[in-house]
Amino acid sequence: MNQYLAFELTPGARTALLGQFTPSFKKVICQHVTVEFNLDEVKAQRLQEELQGADLQVIGYQRGNGVECLVVSVNDNPKRPDGKTYHITLSLAEGHKPVESNALIQQQGYQSCIPVGFDTELKLLNK
Repeated sequence: MNQYLAFELTPGARTALLGQFTPSFKKVICQHVTVEFNLDEVKAQRLQEELQGADLQVIGYQRGNGVECLVVSVNDNPKRPDGKTYHITLSLAEGHKPVESNALIQQQGYQSCIPVGFDTELKLLNK
């Protein structure tokens, strides 16, 4: 089974972020912050213990090529264990997928913003 660990936004956090960062594209996502994909049980448990109660903050924004995302820091670190950047896919234009946020941030970086904290639940999700 392909599982991944993610911080899922609480309904209140999603509403607050959407109120502060108005989506530019029609398809609104704003659901979670991925930590890592394809985890075995041991690594998933270790990461869950490590990240339980983590402090998450939106620290940046980027939009381009049909993708809009918010860059996130987890305990003051924007880098995921796989080297990519923590983010929330905010919205997408038709024909685009959330995974494109990774390439957008890697290619174009992001604009910093005043940090905005938000609540999440750390969960092991299925692809």
